Amino acid sequence: MFDRFGSAIWFQANRTAAGLATSLAETTIESPSILAVASTNFLSSPAIVNQLSALPSRAASPPPETKGPDPSEALDLVVETLDAVTEERGENEPIWGSMIKQAIKRRHPGFNERFYGFRSFNDLLADAEKRGLLTLLPDEKSGGYTVRVAEKAPGAKG
Repeated sequence: MFDRFGSAIWFQANRTAAGLATSLAETTIESPSILAVASTNFLSSPAIVNQLSALPSRAASPPPETKGPDPSEALDLVVETLDAVTEERGENEPIWGSMIKQAIKRRHPGFNERFYGFRSFNDLLADAEKRGLLTLLPDEKSGGYTVRVAEKAPGAKG
């Protein structure tokens, strides 16, 4: 079978319309243009066209629901870190957003705000401010933010 030049064997998959069973049929080609014959067989096979038309369309099925990580985990991490840095440095010392991120990266080396759905660390800080978790003050020298623990409302526990 392999004694002549230009001879080759390949296996062709025959699948049912539902795609449940696959059998292999041995096919021998004796031709100098093996690739041309094989690609023509593959592209013009009516069985493949029939199988493709029997498959459900992608538009018919809803996309799989993927639930990403909870952004509140990142917000909690920022608040915990801000509290720790404030306690360490003192309440009157300025704390920049970059300092908080560095501290988080030391405690959690794999931390990345994009994992939680934020485009940048500043977006994460801005969201924390919107939720009343901290206060951001623009720092004109650095172009970043200084961060303070949010003021507690009178009568609030905590």
